[in-house]
Amino acid sequence: MVFDHSALDTLSVRNLRAEVVRLEDGEHAVEATFDVDETAWRRVQDRFAEAGVPGGFSYAAGELQLGTSDGRPPAIAISADAAAFSDGDRAGVWALWSGVAPTQASRLYEFSAADAARVIIEMWPAVALGLGVNLTSSVVYDGLKRLVAKRRELTVVEVHRYGPDGTRTKAVVTTNDTEVVRVALEALGDDQSDPVLVFDARRRLWLPPDDR
Repeated sequence: MVFDHSALDTLSVRNLRAEVVRLEDGEHAVEATFDVDETAWRRVQDRFAEAGVPGGFSYAAGELQLGTSDGRPPAIAISADAAAFSDGDRAGVWALWSGVAPTQASRLYEFSAADAARVIIEMWPAVALGLGVNLTSSVVYDGLKRLVAKRRELTVVEVHRYGPDGTRTKAVVTTNDTEVVRVALEALGDDQSDPVLVFDARRRLWLPPDDR
């Protein structure tokens, strides 16, 4: 679980169970139960208190818009905010990337107080690199540029990469400048030892969250 839909602010839980329940007023809500470390949960409650709210979590979900053109598992996938970007925007990126690797595109639905739209790239390097595709490929940047350039507001771009051993790394850059996106992708490279990195646009460096 994460705060404000940010990969930089995580909460480790176990035995998560969620279901849609009907409220007394006829509306519906998502109700979740889970096990969490007591100290970690105390920090959550402190944040609720600071915000002056009784509690609650925001919600995010994805809906597949376009699968891979040949039915193979994707080597790369794009999920982009359903409110900030149109089906045509996502389809344009999908068409561009599908020319070089199996690609899927999804609508990203998020309900939270955060204003920035989010774009998530998921990549399976063991597959993508075999097809000659990596984060520094011009085609990857060209697709992202189309999305970031559509907005004056900030866009949060997250890069999730999955290793063959089940490991996952995340890298996050927040910007409305397509040049920052280009520099960030080039600086990230193919090897990421830290599980989470955030891009410092001023210094043009990827850093662990605690070093920002």
